[in-house]
Amino acid sequence: MISGPNYGRNANRAFILSSGTVGAALDAAMAGRKAIALSFAFFERHHSPEEITQACHTAVRTIFNLWDTWTAGQSSSCEVDDSSRADSALNRVELFNVNVPLGAGADPATYLTFAFKDYYNSLCAVSSVREAAVPAADDIKDSQAISSTTSASSSSDVVSSTVSNAAGAARLINGSPCRTVLDFDFACAFNIDPARPAFYGSDLWAVYHRHVSVTPFAAALAEVDLAGDKLAAAVCPFRAPPLETLLEPNPPAEPEPELKPPVA
Repeated sequence: MISGPNYGRNANRAFILSSGTVGAALDAAMAGRKAIALSFAFFERHHSPEEITQACHTAVRTIFNLWDTWTAGQSSSCEVDDSSRADSALNRVELFNVNVPLGAGADPATYLTFAFKDYYNSLCAVSSVREAAVPAADDIKDSQAISSTTSASSSSDVVSSTVSNAAGAARLINGSPCRTVLDFDFACAFNIDPARPAFYGSDLWAVYHRHVSVTPFAAALAEVDLAGDKLAAAVCPFRAPPLETLLEPNPPAEPEPELKPPVA
């Protein structure tokens, strides 16, 4: 199964973990099928027909090369025999994540990469601060902000009470109650430094240099082995013993009864 092409890269961890294109490939891998997620990375929004055609040709060529040499997930059922994959690391791959840069030319280099482990500080940033009129009490009468204790107050007290409970601190501007509204834009601040040694050889490194990145994955979250770690031992003192220690050995065979001569 091939998902994509996604318009925009799916390189580096934050993009991969939030990608619907990669998610579709994961679903196919869970069903025991070959799966490839394809994305077209870009550096500007305007692309010539030639650039799009070149990216498509590169993607098809890359996918065919993978498909012809890849043996994982060939089972026709959801039951995939892992023993048939043990002879090669390639055979243990369950999906590939492929990034083809737009504008990279007719024959960009293809690199086997790993997913760059990036971090971000915030997903959104304040784009504007404005004053907005507070809705009348009748417009928000179903809100939890309207308290039964305000029934004896005047209508202006009802609005004031509603504002202070539902919309935070309000103030009067030209005689009308208003509140401050913050508008947010998506502005994810990634902690990406191309000079970092960990950047070299990653999927993002390849895309950054206008190369094709091919990243192999298994359909599983990565586990961290904490065997022998003191802190882990203090928090989780028990570990499952080796399975062979729980299996009872075969009982010894019953000895043959000794045949004694008959008593005279």
